[in-house]
Amino acid sequence: MDVTAGTVPVWQELPNLDLAKSNYGPIVYNKAPAILKQLNFLVGEDAFRAGVQRFLRRYAYSNATWEELLREIEGDRPGSLAAFGEQYILRAGLPVIEPVLQEASGRIGALTLTQRPVRTLEGDLGGWWPGRVQVRLGYRDRPDTVLTVTFTGDTTRVEGAAGLPVPDYLFANEGDYGYGLFLLDPRSTRYMLAHVGEVRNPLLRAMVWGGLWDLVREARLAPAEYVELALRELPREQDEQIATQVLARSSAALTRYASTADANRLLPPLGAPAAGAR
Repeated sequence: MDVTAGTVPVWQELPNLDLAKSNYGPIVYNKAPAILKQLNFLVGEDAFRAGVQRFLRRYAYSNATWEELLREIEGDRPGSLAAFGEQYILRAGLPVIEPVLQEASGRIGALTLTQRPVRTLEGDLGGWWPGRVQVRLGYRDRPDTVLTVTFTGDTTRVEGAAGLPVPDYLFANEGDYGYGLFLLDPRSTRYMLAHVGEVRNPLLRAMVWGGLWDLVREARLAPAEYVELALRELPREQDEQIATQVLARSSAALTRYASTADANRLLPPLGAPAAGAR
């Protein structure tokens, strides 16, 4: 919902309590814990826990604001968290994060992460979203490499990537610490269209399926191709939550995005795994 034109910031003016229910809907309640998870990863678990403890002691039995929470978590660490609050709490919407890989003789020449708003909103604050993520470089013939990246602007270089073998795929939100839409690059998309069912980690597999779905919504992956992949992989998917989500998205792909011909061709076979899921 945070990708739609009706998105709202986490913090909103509340002239009276009668507006509380209408002001704070699913976007706020789902976004707030994701923001806290990102903040925890950005400052580190020890600093986050210590800051929350200071906040609770200082404002026990009294009112406090989100700015005061950020100040307590900030503590003595270098760098202010004011920009974090402005972008994640005062700004509506979320960023789209995309990896850009430059290859040089089978090795990584440079790897960067770019970010942009998911859509243009009236009155948007502008700027880039601070944050910290893990980037997984996945290989079939050697152990994967996971690199930690702290955003420094609209474009951030992934330190430690240059010189490594070009991966079979990469995913820019390993562990789901970041808040945004993390799109697959073309190389990773091709690989996952052939091998998504071989991803053993259920969280990573679920997020890759989510990344493929985001490509459908971005009109970079044909809806029929997503559904054909689902029909191929669903019979061996053992995770009930992943299967249910993929089925729901496949149905949406055919009823909202696909051509009539593709919908007529793929809806009948999709009905068989859907019936089995019930």
